[in-house]
Amino acid sequence: MVIFNLIENYEVFSNFPGITYQGIKLNVRSTCIIFIFSLISLDAKYNKYSINFIAIITKYTGGIYYIHEIVRNNLKSIFYDIKTGTFIGLILIYLFSYLICYLGTLIFRKTKIKYLFC
Repeated sequence: MVIFNLIENYEVFSNFPGITYQGIKLNVRSTCIIFIFSLISLDAKYNKYSINFIAIITKYTGGIYYIHEIVRNNLKSIFYDIKTGTFIGLILIYLFSYLICYLGTLIFRKTKIKYLFC
């Protein structure tokens, strides 16, 4: 948490605009977020609900990873939050990508194409 705040509040790394790679700052922030979420305790009392929730939101992780840039590029002209890169924009990209993956697995459930969405 200290490293994340240090990176966010002070110019530790140089800032330069990129096309698809925005520098080491983004990678360090992502790693910090992973460590922050790893500190969440899955208490035995709530373990069943936590595991079910995590299973639902991570069901289409591969498909979301594959199509999130396409979704972002197509929706940034429609949604201001996606264009400016806010947290709400991130949630919108995730929800649209999740919906596309869900529909893709329903439409192609009897073929091998369904694995593109999982």
